[in-house]
Amino acid sequence: MGRRILVIDDDETDVMFLVKAFEAVGTDIEIHHAWSGAEGLEYLRSGGTDLVLLDLKMPGTSGMEVLASIKVDDQLKRTPVIILSSSQSRFDVRNSYENAANAYVMKPTSMGGYLQMVDSLSHFWLDKVARAC
Repeated sequence: MGRRILVIDDDETDVMFLVKAFEAVGTDIEIHHAWSGAEGLEYLRSGGTDLVLLDLKMPGTSGMEVLASIKVDDQLKRTPVIILSSSQSRFDVRNSYENAANAYVMKPTSMGGYLQMVDSLSHFWLDKVARAC
């Protein structure tokens, strides 16, 4: 059975690297993309997603607001949310965990870094972690 990942990120380059990295990993993963927090929340509420990769810094509804909305929604709160950010701010990291992010990962700076990150994320979050029903 294929797994579905929702990427919520407004940076076209980062999204392109993510998609190419998931394609290169070659697993049965379906990638969906939302350019904004509001679009991401709308998609999440319309159907199941196995994992969310969420950028923090977006115009309009921020990643932190999206995270908070997911974690208080009874239908969505069990969906793992990985913050994928270029921010190294201790405040952003701490605030993400305080708002129930499942992990905080720094965005890689090269295609090789994206390949390595995607391989690790998909292996752990999609292959090893037991999913809530």
